[in-house]
Amino acid sequence: MKEKCVICGDETRYNDFDHIDQRNFYIEGAGQLCPTCHNATYEEKIFTPTPTPPLKHKILAILNDVHSERSQINFDSSSVRDSIATRIATALRKDDQQLIT
Repeated sequence: MKEKCVICGDETRYNDFDHIDQRNFYIEGAGQLCPTCHNATYEEKIFTPTPTPPLKHKILAILNDVHSERSQINFDSSSVRDSIATRIATALRKDDQQLIT
């Protein structure tokens, strides 16, 4: 029978009889955790992080470009926010047109 995570209750890959020294994510005094609960609880990054989604990556690249043009960006300014939004929208429209053609 598979061990269950003591936090979420999901089955883990370990059997009841697997020795605790041979397991990952086992906490003495608590029990077996699944990787997700272990990482969330102990803030360890065991697995490689998921890649940045393409849209977010594109927006971050545009913000970096804007930042390199200005030493400081005041997001309280509506004209600055409008300018950045326009640049993002323009870049996204270009990407959409490239996908269509």
